[in-house]
Amino acid sequence: ADGPRLIDAAGKLGPWVRSDGEGQWRMDFGLRLRGGMPVNRRIAQLRESNRRRVVQLEQNHNRLLSLRVQSSERVQADLDEAARQQVPSTAHLDEYSTHLREQDHLLVEFDDNLRELHQLKAQPEFKRMHARNLYDRAGTQAQLSFVLHSGFSENQVIMHDMRPATSPQEEQSPEQVQKFQRMMDACLKARREVEELIGCHGMIAEMRKQLRDILPEGPELARKAGVLLESEPSLRSWKSVDLSLRAAEILDIERSSDYSVLYGALLAARTGLSMRDSLEARDAFSDSEQVEVLDSVVSRLGYALDTSRLYQSLPRAGGGKELLDAFIEILDALHRQAQDELAARLQMLPSQSEPAAKPGASKRKQVLIRTRNRGVVVGSRRKAEGNRPDTVVVVDPIDNTELASYEESAEPGVWQPLGETRVEPVPPTPATLATLVKRSGALLNNAERRIAKVRSQARTATVGVDIEDILVQQSRPLDAMVQQIEEALTRENATDDSDDGLDAARQCGLLTAKAAQMREEGKRLRVGILKKQAPTVGGVSWLVEQGEVSILKEGERVALAKRKGFAQDYLQEFVVRDKEAKPLWYAHFHYASADALVGDFTAAHLKTREQRFDRGPQTVATQSNQAIIEVYRSRIDKGSAQKLFLSL
Repeated sequence: ADGPRLIDAAGKLGPWVRSDGEGQWRMDFGLRLRGGMPVNRRIAQLRESNRRRVVQLEQNHNRLLSLRVQSSERVQADLDEAARQQVPSTAHLDEYSTHLREQDHLLVEFDDNLRELHQLKAQPEFKRMHARNLYDRAGTQAQLSFVLHSGFSENQVIMHDMRPATSPQEEQSPEQVQKFQRMMDACLKARREVEELIGCHGMIAEMRKQLRDILPEGPELARKAGVLLESEPSLRSWKSVDLSLRAAEILDIERSSDYSVLYGALLAARTGLSMRDSLEARDAFSDSEQVEVLDSVVSRLGYALDTSRLYQSLPRAGGGKELLDAFIEILDALHRQAQDELAARLQMLPSQSEPAAKPGASKRKQVLIRTRNRGVVVGSRRKAEGNRPDTVVVVDPIDNTELASYEESAEPGVWQPLGETRVEPVPPTPATLATLVKRSGALLNNAERRIAKVRSQARTATVGVDIEDILVQQSRPLDAMVQQIEEALTRENATDDSDDGLDAARQCGLLTAKAAQMREEGKRLRVGILKKQAPTVGGVSWLVEQGEVSILKEGERVALAKRKGFAQDYLQEFVVRDKEAKPLWYAHFHYASADALVGDFTAAHLKTREQRFDRGPQTVATQSNQAIIEVYRSRIDKGSAQKLFLSL
């Protein structure tokens, strides 16, 4: 107790009192801490409490050291058993992963105990032990990642079966229903594994971050921790898998007939993430090529985001809202990360129109190709059989699923996407003509709704070619229905002048017209999106081909006002006009002299009307990431310059 104290009539505390041993009470004016205890007594108590706590922590330290040894031996035995089995059983993998989680928990407890002990009693080896413990945690997380990957491999079939049915009949067939249920069972198991795998990568990144601040050994251990998962798929790859599993769950809940829209978004995102992973190969691509790849990654993730939001706006069954919101949130984060990386790389590039020299081909395991409207693609060359041309495919790094494939077009050096190849299911019993005519009515009704939804999405879309592709893809079922009706007419011997024949012929005409309308609307929307955006060489080239714009030389080459510290600059301007002859954009070609050859420009870039009188390439230091990217995309390369401008 702290001793007696006076209290007044109102119950308020008064001064302390003490007895002098002779029965006399005196006021006690000694300095006391909160709670009433004198300072010296409180300090003595704290010291004693700390001493007892240090003893307890030292005992815990020794106990935990012993447990760490036991845990390490158990995990090593698990590793040896996995190697002995060659293909470890599910039961062993489960036990192995449990032991690794227990070891990680033990390492956390050891580190917490060590840090508290160091606060109360300085430990000469604290930094070394703390750093080593963090590294051991990173190693444990890496082992757990290996084990989870092995378990996940049993469910990889989900990646191959992750596609919409080719028809309502296939979707409802018993084989497809059973296959789908097996896929969803595997999906639920795989989701848990992938979430933990992503967590392993995140934990290793956190351990490395802490190690970098612990001198002198921490930075070297951080470097070593960075290569623990070098032979494993990247975090980006697992996030790609996570998107697939989330999309599968959305399909399971919503069973939407518009699932192909979300599926297209998924393929675009996974293609972009796979291409980004290709840049991890050291010295395989020049700086400018890396920027081109990153630009394509940004575009694909942007398309995936736009298309997912389109799917979100379509009428769907309830239940999948939270899953879809999370799916879109992940895509948005990936898109912003890609934009951040691209903008950072762009600010380190020299201001020039032409790419730097390319690395030797021997350093590349993959090839870089150029497409007409989708930027560059990084993939693997696939030898074709017979006289068919080779293709370039983008594959998932985990399960080798083919995400996209390209073939060289009639224009040398320009590649185009191949149509999606699918194994055709065994055809069900052909539907009757009357049934097909009835189904065609639903297709026509849905077509107008789809057009309206894509129009709405186009208001905020950033990739015009992909908006066009959505409507092109959605027109194909109408074309397929026309073919089925015509086959049924032949099969049932119906004539054009019979009642059934008249109905069928009329429906075929309506379907054909509606499919053409969807394709034309897709083109119109693409034109509108391009005209609203900052100009790019690819966009201008396509608009010229479609007859939507024309290019004229604007005056002659002129000397610009001399700026202090800069060489004299000469400018040749071109104007890009719409069908009404109104200026949309301008192209500026800069030269070192008034008589330099037209092809010897020092820089060339497209500008909006608002940017027309800006001097030279825009300063990027204070601009947003989007603005920095737009400046990069406005640059004009030598080939495009000659094709579009310099030959005028």
